[in-house]
Amino acid sequence: MYLIGAVEVVGGIGLIIQRFSAAAGAALALMMIGAIGTHVIHSEWGMLVAASLIFLMSAVRAYLGWEDVRTLITQLTKPKASL
Repeated sequence: MYLIGAVEVVGGIGLIIQRFSAAAGAALALMMIGAIGTHVIHSEWGMLVAASLIFLMSAVRAYLGWEDVRTLITQLTKPKASL
């Protein structure tokens, strides 16, 4: 439970930082799929609505910033020049 909360906080901070915003949105959207499934299994309909809205907003942010995610991945995987 604490791990999920920590991941959500880090994801929220990632949404604020422009460079990581789209990647954080994608990560949060993936995490919310698990939350949606949990709320359906336990018949928590009110929380299901909240989790679904968070999923939709995170997924939209990830979709709109997909080029940012690709650029970030390219920069992180580019070999560094040696001196």
